[in-house]
Formats: sequence, structure tokens, C-alpha cells
Amino acid sequence: MTKEEFAQMLSSKADYAEQLEMIIANAKDSGLLVVYDLPTLEEAREWFNGLEKAYLATLKWNDDRDCWRIKTDLPHAKFTMKDFNGLPCGEGIVIDAKDLQ
Repeated sequence: MTKEEFAQMLSSKADYAEQLEMIIANAKDSGLLVVYDLPTLEEAREWFNGLEKAYLATLKWNDDRDCWRIKTDLPHAKFTMKDFNGLPCGEGIVIDAKDLQ
């Protein structure tokens, strides 16, 4: 599954918080990293620690949507997190390890 397909799958789900650990485990098995908030941003830093080139990823407040978003120059695909009503409640990214080699 590509990072774009995985991001599309995440954007189509509503209230997947209970499924999130399984989703992230599946992503890791496919060589993908899902980043959607501060704890996973820290995990991403550990994941990228062995890379020779440094990449910047920052968490920024999105005033237009009243939620957090991740800004980076890394090759990535974006997804929108949704609450149980299907309303946007955050933004995240999916990164493919193959794009960083």
C-alpha cells in the first residue's frame, strides 16, 4: 500500500481512535510512518534518527480548521482525522521509508 492510499484510508474513517494502534502497526509493517500528534512526532524523530540527512517536521496550529497540522518538507501524504460524527478534528501525515533513501 502506498502512503497516498494509506492516507486516503485514514481520511475515510470516522472515530478510529480505538483502531489506531492496529492501524499504526499495519503501517509500520509496510514501511510507513503515521504522524498525527506530539507523541507520534517524537516517535518519528526516533524513526528518522538513523538517517544521514536531517528533515524538519513541525506541529502547527491550523486556525482555519481549529486543529493541529504537521508541516514538513518530507515526501508525505496528508490525511484528515475525524471525530465520531465524521467532522474533521486534526490533520496528519503518512511517510514512506522508501522515499527517504
